[in-house]
Amino acid sequence: MKKICIFFLMFFYAFAIQIDEIKEKIKHSYIKGNFLQEKQILDFPNPIKTEGIFVIENETLFWEVQNPIKNTIKITQEGIYTLNPQKQWIPKGNQYDKQFFLGIIRLDFDELKKSFEISLQGDLRQWEIVLTPIGTILPKIFRSISISGGEYVKRIVFLESNDDKTTIIFKNIESKK
Repeated sequence: MKKICIFFLMFFYAFAIQIDEIKEKIKHSYIKGNFLQEKQILDFPNPIKTEGIFVIENETLFWEVQNPIKNTIKITQEGIYTLNPQKQWIPKGNQYDKQFFLGIIRLDFDELKKSFEISLQGDLRQWEIVLTPIGTILPKIFRSISISGGEYVKRIVFLESNDDKTTIIFKNIESKK
């Protein structure tokens, strides 16, 4: 019996995907692509849709909404900024969510473990990470955050505690290692 248990543990470990493998696979110094974001608000029949382009370069996220209203933000280790009409980066007032966004962008599991239980399924070709909030504040905001992909992150789904849902789909992705 003991040999059977050891065999199954070895078999499971040999085929189990590891978080570090995903992080290494999607690690690029430069990624660019398009996004489509849909926010489904409870009791509203149609989702709110935005679309635009994103660039991740040297751990900085540039997020440009092109439709329906143009808006550009930048998230760095130093903070969250919006681009004004004079092309100047202006710090956003609320910086509390900077580490949260950076943790998701980088798949910084050491940072994410502080606020979420992390589960992983799939293989390197197609994987999904589900973040379930812990603590007192985040569970009041999110039920879960699902991040899925293959070579790149292809979809992020935020399921909020009030049953609203935001889905971000990434496509036309270009990268450099």
